[in-house]
Amino acid sequence: MKPEDANTKNCKVVKVLFNNGDFSIAYLYLVDGDRNVLGVRWNYNYGTDNELGSPNQGNNPKWLYYHEDLYIPTLNSIGGLSNTNEQARIEVFQAILDKQIIRPDMV
Repeated sequence: MKPEDANTKNCKVVKVLFNNGDFSIAYLYLVDGDRNVLGVRWNYNYGTDNELGSPNQGNNPKWLYYHEDLYIPTLNSIGGLSNTNEQARIEVFQAILDKQIIRPDMV
């Protein structure tokens, strides 16, 4: 599954920051908490031959959320990699520093 399509009722993809085809890192919006989180997922589950990727629950894609202490180090570590969306990375970096919430309707 493409990372931009891995949305659930409560978790919306705001910006895909890194995608190498197999693995993705994205900035997400949690509807119930009205906050952003950084998440990771595998775009395809080779172990079960599942198009939903991993993690997933039933027929729903899921994201594994980073602890907020890891947001800035992670954004720094993917800077300059060929599969990084640099513009999105910088926008998210700035939003975190400014304590700005990015909602899906803002992109």
